[in-house]
Amino acid sequence: ALAFAPEPPVEPSLTLPVSAFLPETYIADAYHRLAFYKRLASADSPDALTALDTELTDRFGPPPEPARRLFQVMEIKRLARSLALAKVEAGDRRIVIAASPRSPLPSGAVAALLRAYPRDVRVLSEHTLMVTHPLEAWDETFARLIDLLQRLGACDRLDAVRH
Repeated sequence: ALAFAPEPPVEPSLTLPVSAFLPETYIADAYHRLAFYKRLASADSPDALTALDTELTDRFGPPPEPARRLFQVMEIKRLARSLALAKVEAGDRRIVIAASPRSPLPSGAVAALLRAYPRDVRVLSEHTLMVTHPLEAWDETFARLIDLLQRLGACDRLDAVRH
């Protein structure tokens, strides 16, 4: 019998209208900056992100805006990764969410989003949906992205429980 290795997790591509980074003026030492980037990239839970945020604040003081936004971007990436999404894009008054070609978006999740946002959600394919998003400010975009991804995740978990 042939044994197949599990497929590696999808690493989502993010295209977001935000400047998110750890400035040199905040963490001067390149080694420490790189170490925090690596730890942020591997954070796999909200608690892990909160612990890193607390540690960063304790060591370097209150984070500047680009660093605060980096934590928001990493939360989006964490949620997208947990849903096996291939892509999350925001800009031009729209949000595009695309699943990996190997795993279409759960139909129950898409239906729930269509009910929640009947005028805003368009299904482009079994893998991709587009959400009209007129707000340009990052904080509103971030809140909408988190809401969409959490709704997809909640429906995905319900589908798994039912099957």
